[in-house]
Amino acid sequence: MREQGATALGPAALVSVSIASKKPGSKVIICTDGRANTGLGYLESMEEDVYKCSSRFYTHVGEQAALSGVIVSVLTIEGTDCRLAELGKLADQTGGRVNIVDPINLPKEIQATLEDDVIATDTTVTFVVPEQMYFEYEEQAGNKFVKRVGNVTKDTELTFEFGIKESHIQKIQEIEKLPFQLQVSFTTPENRQACRVISQEKHITNNSSLVEDSVNITVLGIHAAQLSGRLTMEGRVKEACREVEAQKELIQKIVEKKQNREEEDIYQNWLRSVAVVCEDLTHSEEVGNTAKTKHETENSDSVFKVCAHFSKFVVSH
Repeated sequence: MREQGATALGPAALVSVSIASKKPGSKVIICTDGRANTGLGYLESMEEDVYKCSSRFYTHVGEQAALSGVIVSVLTIEGTDCRLAELGKLADQTGGRVNIVDPINLPKEIQATLEDDVIATDTTVTFVVPEQMYFEYEEQAGNKFVKRVGNVTKDTELTFEFGIKESHIQKIQEIEKLPFQLQVSFTTPENRQACRVISQEKHITNNSSLVEDSVNITVLGIHAAQLSGRLTMEGRVKEACREVEAQKELIQKIVEKKQNREEEDIYQNWLRSVAVVCEDLTHSEEVGNTAKTKHETENSDSVFKVCAHFSKFVVSH
C-alpha cells in the first residue's frame, strides 16, 4: 500500500449513509488514518468559513443517519490526526463508537462494532423531575429534559444529573418522597411506534451515610465518563478534570465504606481508565491554551482520545 494523497471522507460518509438508510438498523464504519482533504467535508483548510461549512456538513450527515436508523462509527489509527472533533459528531448523533486503535487490533475493533445490534431507532428520552429541581450541565431550563437519542443498542447507557434549586432546599427537606418520571418513545425493528413510561417516587434524606449505602458506583462511574467526555468535546477541559476528581473522591469513599469485593474491582477498573484520561485531559488543556483558534491545532484528536478512553470504560464495566 502507498499513500495517494486524497482522502474523500465526506463524500464516502454521505454515500454510505444514503445506501445504509434503505434499511433501518444498518451500520456504517468509517476507518481512516488521515484527514478529509478533498470534496465535501474538507477539513484541512484553516479558513473560518470553510471550517464552519465542513463542520455543518458532518452534523447534517449525522442527523440524516439518525433519522434513518443508521449507526455510524468512526475508527482512526493511533498517531494520526483525523479531526475527530468533526468526524466524531457522526458517531455521537447516531449512537456509534469513536475509537483510536492500534492497527494490530483493528480487525477486533471492527468485529466488536458490528456486534452492536440496533434494538430501537428514532428514540427520544424525556425525564421529568419536581419543579423545585433542575438539570445540571444542560442548556434546557426547567424541570423537564428532552434528549433525542436516535439509535439504541443493548449497550446504550444514558445518565442525568439534577440538583435542587437553592431557594427550595428548605422546602424539599420537609417532604418525604419526590416523584420522577421517564418517558421513552421509539420505533421497533418491526417499524412499530412505541412509548414506555416509568414513574417512581424516591425517598429523600439529609443523612449522607444512608445515601452512600445505596449508591451504585457503576452508575457514578458511567456518569463521570459520559459527562467528562462531553465537557472535553465542548472545550471545557477544566470542568471535565474537576468532574473526574470529584467522582473519584466520592467513589473511593463509598468503596472503602462498603468493603465489597465486586465494587472494589469495578473501582479499580475505573481508576485505571481515569489515570489515562487525566493525563489526556491535561494534554488537551495545554493544547487548548496554545491553539490560536478552536480548530487551528495539530493535536485536535487529543480531545477525542479522552472520549475514546471513557468509551472503553463504559463498554468494559
